Amino acid sequence: MNQLTTNNSMASFLSKESIKNRINEIVGAESALFTSSLLAIARSPALSKCTPESILGSAIISATLKLHINQNLGYAYIVPYGNEAQFQVGYKGFIQLALRSGQFKRLNVAALTKSQFKGFDPIAEKIEYDYNDLSDPELYCYIGYFQLTNGFEKYFVMTKEELFAHAKKYSKMFSGQYAEKSLWTTDFDNMAKKTVLKLLLSKYAPLSIEMQQAISSDQATFDVDGNAKYIDNEKQKLTGEAKQDLNLEDITNINEE
Repeated sequence: MNQLTTNNSMASFLSKESIKNRINEIVGAESALFTSSLLAIARSPALSKCTPESILGSAIISATLKLHINQNLGYAYIVPYGNEAQFQVGYKGFIQLALRSGQFKRLNVAALTKSQFKGFDPIAEKIEYDYNDLSDPELYCYIGYFQLTNGFEKYFVMTKEELFAHAKKYSKMFSGQYAEKSLWTTDFDNMAKKTVLKLLLSKYAPLSIEMQQAISSDQATFDVDGNAKYIDNEKQKLTGEAKQDLNLEDITNINEE
């Protein structure tokens, strides 16, 4: 399917009265901007083989969560998976949703080298580190941390090896013949931060309705009615731990200016 055909297909799809009504139901007065953004998405070569329904479905979830699709922001993305467009939340998107809830006093995720990391006691929840010790610059682990307004706090640690094992288990791209194109290979830092933060929040944090929706929607493909399919990993439906695999060349921006 060439780009012109894709553009015409999306334009024709968006001209349907039922689709216009659905968009108006979701975004109201911003329908015109939303529609023009979708047409811009259709011009992306990366999404040229994706169905208009799946592109719109992902965009609707993004609008519902109020996470702008823009690579520069890093909140959320729409990426191709075969002929379906898939919705994915970036680690900054999870931070945004957590802050909106008003329940978090502190929230962060960071990497430590072998010399910086001194130890972690999972029973007492105590981490020892020296951020100024750069004697061994080799990456060792990522640590997620939050403190709630009521004082409850939690750490979550994953070593580099554990993160690679996670990627191999949940990412078909990383564990397959296209591993060199996987963002786990090309942008490990962002993928590691997303994984640690998402698992920390989903396992231990009080989850707002928005956060629950984001965790369950991440890595899913949607139709225009919001029905989800987990085409990469059916376990996502139950665990929220699908492939979490972005390719920056495949990310499409919705520029909302």
